[in-house]
Amino acid sequence: MTGRQTRRVVKHARKFATRMLAVPSGELLQMYTRATRKRRNEAGAWLRGLREQRGLTQRELAAKVDDYYTFISQLETGRTRVPPDRYLEWARALKIEPQEFVRRLMSYYDPVTYGILFGTASDRRFLPRSGD
Repeated sequence: MTGRQTRRVVKHARKFATRMLAVPSGELLQMYTRATRKRRNEAGAWLRGLREQRGLTQRELAAKVDDYYTFISQLETGRTRVPPDRYLEWARALKIEPQEFVRRLMSYYDPVTYGILFGTASDRRFLPRSGD
């Protein structure tokens, strides 16, 4: 999706939110941003715990995944996320099964898709009910 297409989607989403949900678009964006930030913080805490369980420093993990230690710090504080094209590399570095690593990250980064794929009760609130 190009930048122009993204801006159009956001524009239409704001209009929808304002009309259908009676929520000012700025407020909706803030709610989304807060929720995203919270999930990224949770993912960062999980990654930090995993790194510490493996006895690795941020610099050591950075060397294993061929990245800068500052990126590790940003991940662990929720300011960024692991790029999907690097999941296997990260799973190997943290000595965790790749499927488990991706599943856990998805639960933080994309809870709607996670709920659809794995059907957890806490994420079913995003799914349409069978009678809808």
